[in-house]
Amino acid sequence: MYMLYKFELKKIVKTKLFLGVCLALLVTTLGAMWTVFYISPMGIGPKEMSKRSVVQYNQKFARQYEGDLTDSKIKEVLSDYLAFHKSRKQDENKYQEEIPNNVFSYRIADAVLNPKDNLPNQVDKNPNVSIDDIPVKPISSLGIKKDIKPIKLTSYYGWSDLYKMTEVIYLPIVMAIIVACSGIFSSERAANIDQLLLATKHGRKRLTTSKICAVGLVSVTLFLVTSLLILGSFFIFYGFDGWNGSIQANFELATFTFPIALSHLQVYLVMLGIQLFNVLFISSLGILISSFTNSPFISMIISLVIFVIPKGLDKLFTVRTLPNKVQQYLPINNFSIDTILQKMTNNEEVLRNSFTANLLIIGVTACLVMVVSLVVTSTHQKKYYAS
Repeated sequence: MYMLYKFELKKIVKTKLFLGVCLALLVTTLGAMWTVFYISPMGIGPKEMSKRSVVQYNQKFARQYEGDLTDSKIKEVLSDYLAFHKSRKQDENKYQEEIPNNVFSYRIADAVLNPKDNLPNQVDKNPNVSIDDIPVKPISSLGIKKDIKPIKLTSYYGWSDLYKMTEVIYLPIVMAIIVACSGIFSSERAANIDQLLLATKHGRKRLTTSKICAVGLVSVTLFLVTSLLILGSFFIFYGFDGWNGSIQANFELATFTFPIALSHLQVYLVMLGIQLFNVLFISSLGILISSFTNSPFISMIISLVIFVIPKGLDKLFTVRTLPNKVQQYLPINNFSIDTILQKMTNNEEVLRNSFTANLLIIGVTACLVMVVSLVVTSTHQKKYYAS
């Protein structure tokens, strides 16, 4: 049995197409990390400062204001940010060369000030302006639920970049998994070697099980290794500063109305959990499709079409109708940070108004698809082998 399982595993990972897709996934991951992490606004600063130093500068700045998000805390941040703009106005050349981009304060100011009241304009009008002279919106105006207390303000921008990176790399991972699944049954039929394998000691009884296990291991490994690579790079570049900050206090994402008290780390784990369920959904469906086709290429095309077609149906089904709500739980629609934090708490977009209930629907749907797909695959293969 072990040798049969090992054989199926090697058959997947040693194909030129799969190796090419894995290489493409690695290149895409590195390119995306460069774009999202290294060219992040949080890393913009003077030429003589490294990107990591600029990030550390921003995080050190944010740590001064860690604590409960209150109106007085916001005024404290804006008062210091106003002083920065005053100093910059007095010596523009110096500050353009020596001071990194302060994304922490910028996003907060953008959320609680009217556009016409932005701090540079106020300083231009009156160099001696005080924060008390500027109308600042109260925290209550942001739409944060009153029963979510306390709301912890921390360094938030790096976590926004991690969510973005996890979202960007999801589709390349799906592509690699579909390729891994596409030939698990169909490649043998295409090469006319399936009857030869059935003649082996465990071929007729355990061949299907070994194939399913091999695909499952490869799919989950691809997802976990890529996620660990991203998380490791995130740790090197940003560290884990702000992991315990409230998602409602993330002024980059502006998720003020999210109704549940979650930290940045908890949101990231939820995002990974949803994507892992999606991996199980996609790989099991890919196994099923491969068992009914005679060509890996056809299997791959059918899997891709089934994966992406709900995105096209978004335009066909009217928003807030039952078909539109149901398809929001499918892998092509449920993985983005906007969907997780906005749609999954709104019963006008999905079936339930409860965030927990909607996550449960995603998990149950994935498990049902996996179980049904594998049962149908096993039943079909037994009939095929018997014939």
